[in-house]
Amino acid sequence: MKKIFTIFGLTAALLVVTVLPALAGNGAPPAAGCQPGADNGIIEGWQMLNLEEFAQFLVDDFSYPDYGIALARATATFAFCDHNGDNYICVMEQNFPNDSSGSNHWWLAEDNHLFGGQ
Repeated sequence: MKKIFTIFGLTAALLVVTVLPALAGNGAPPAAGCQPGADNGIIEGWQMLNLEEFAQFLVDDFSYPDYGIALARATATFAFCDHNGDNYICVMEQNFPNDSSGSNHWWLAEDNHLFGGQ
């Protein structure tokens, strides 16, 4: 009987250590905001997105063929940009004249952070 309680206790402790931090991170507010930006039809303003919102943004605004591919790209972008680890980045769309590849619709991403030394 003592072994069962020990196993149950260790299992519960393991769940607390692994699951609760993940749940807390998903619902936590962002650590900071986005910088001010232009919103003039060519360059849109910065918007703060979490991982899932960014993947959906890629599907909706950049015609990624399915959510799985967009989620893989979003995960790679977050690994590079989300330095403060709050699961949010700032994204800006740009519509410039065609470059040599023929593309005119771009997005920029950076980590959300405090501005003005705050």
